[in-house]
Amino acid sequence: MRFLSTFMVLAMCSAHSPLWAQVYVPVDDRQALIDLYHATDGDNWFDNEGWLGERGTECSWRGVRCACGFCTIGSETFVNGLNLSNNNLIGTLPDSLRNLFILLGTFDLSQNQLSGSLPDDVWGIK
Repeated sequence: MRFLSTFMVLAMCSAHSPLWAQVYVPVDDRQALIDLYHATDGDNWFDNEGWLGERGTECSWRGVRCACGFCTIGSETFVNGLNLSNNNLIGTLPDSLRNLFILLGTFDLSQNQLSGSLPDDVWGIK
């Protein structure tokens, strides 16, 4: 029974679940993702499914992973992963993405055409 309960919660919170379309990331996280889209020519990504959708859909955007303590409709969550590798991102990472880096457990933008550098303080280096 315990396994079934855990499975049900995980299933409810999976990235393809309609529930993800009803939880909210903080406004600053949403803006950082939107800034990333615009700064890296998001209209021409190979796969930009869901991007720039209405508020509350961020966790279903292609490559965005979210986490929450207990997912319920209308609850707030946070972005904890970003995987947009090999997706034709072209440009420079926006400064607004800096605060999002702190929460990211997974961050993969490899095999794209990005320029610039990440500031040392993003990684906690001083």
